[in-house]
Amino acid sequence: MIVTAALLTAGIDPAAAAPPAPQRLASTITQVAQPPAPSVVVAPRAAGASVVERFAAPRNGVLPAGQPLVAILRAGAVDLGDTVNVVRAERVGATIYVEVEERICLCGRTITNPTVPYVEVALGALPAGSYTLALRETQLTFSEEQHPETASHPRRVLELQGMPLTVR
Repeated sequence: MIVTAALLTAGIDPAAAAPPAPQRLASTITQVAQPPAPSVVVAPRAAGASVVERFAAPRNGVLPAGQPLVAILRAGAVDLGDTVNVVRAERVGATIYVEVEERICLCGRTITNPTVPYVEVALGALPAGSYTLALRETQLTFSEEQHPETASHPRRVLELQGMPLTVR
């Protein structure tokens, strides 16, 4: 009341001195199943000091012959207790096979520390030529936190049958 009386005494309309009414702002939520960047890259080992730097390094499409190369998979988010393993990484002739298995715990726990694993496979110094990368990422689930070996219900997350690689 004292404020209103002071405003009236000063010749100010109390309604004009009040803050404006809140204005609703528009908002949207976008869920992206796959981030816009590629989930698999092949790069020279020297492209960065860490796997994340190598993954993000600019690429010009040329893979240098005779220099160590790496294939990098950015897997889906995992939490403490989840596991990510490379179950196959080999080259047979001109085909490079990589299989990654994620075991995700459905233990009813709250996600506390989500991280995004980057799986790096050393391809070595390949001679000039054409190669094919065959990559499979599989996710299994388990329900007893201490027993990821009981994981079942495999689900394909990513499958590349023939990503062409040209080494020059």
